[in-house]
Amino acid sequence: MSLDATERGEAICYRSYIEMDDDESLGSRKYNSGLFLPLFGQDEQGWPLIARQLLYFFGLLWCFVGVAIVADIFLGSIETITSAQKVVKINGREYHVRVWNATVANLTLMALGSSAPEILLSVIEILSNDYYSGELGPSTIVGSAAFNLLVISAICVACIPNAGVRYVKETTVFIITGFFSVFAYLWLVIILQDDVVELWEALVTFLFFPLLVIMSYAADIGAFKRTAWNSSKVDPLAQDKSRVKQIVAAAGGHVDASTVSAILAKVQVDNADKTVEEQTE
Repeated sequence: MSLDATERGEAICYRSYIEMDDDESLGSRKYNSGLFLPLFGQDEQGWPLIARQLLYFFGLLWCFVGVAIVADIFLGSIETITSAQKVVKINGREYHVRVWNATVANLTLMALGSSAPEILLSVIEILSNDYYSGELGPSTIVGSAAFNLLVISAICVACIPNAGVRYVKETTVFIITGFFSVFAYLWLVIILQDDVVELWEALVTFLFFPLLVIMSYAADIGAFKRTAWNSSKVDPLAQDKSRVKQIVAAAGGHVDASTVSAILAKVQVDNADKTVEEQTE
């Protein structure tokens, strides 16, 4: 029988002891070490239990604070990246537009920054356990996703004042992300029924992510706006695709078409007494 990660000394921490044989006495049990724990070597096994509990309790709190600090720095860096702007000239007026599409940034960089600790936890656990799922990794991922879907959504609704009203600006993006959020749980149930994840299942699961990003980006730039529920939201200048492409090309391709369309729509509102050709000259 192969040794698990704890018996090889590759786990981050370990159980108090490892039984070498079922019929061996308590005195013959073998104590082992992980990558980091015990901090004070094998002699720590003789310490009072309450002392070890307090030591690792405050050590765990210290690690939580460290993770929070690093995550805040990471998120701050991502916000700096996604807030980069370009200057686009329309009708002689300069407009500052974001380089990153907001939907893509939220689904990629911001999601990575906020979920980095749990992702790293799962990676460390599965690599140290011969690619067998442990007790923390899967539960951490599913629990975090469930918290985001249920608790955060509930808080966003509860924080709205009694007399206040909020609308979902991009309903198509909301529908796509909502579908994938629920579908992810159903997909996990399907692939985990036999307690084994095949390579093709892992690849398909991974490919769902770029599919989500592409579909959400397409919805955000208006690719699905001619559907029944969004037909009334088509931008006045959406049909002028050639002009939008020219502006995007002039900006070096670093500006998304949805931002340019929004600016052109604002120009039309500011110059309502002019024709479309005059507004885009």
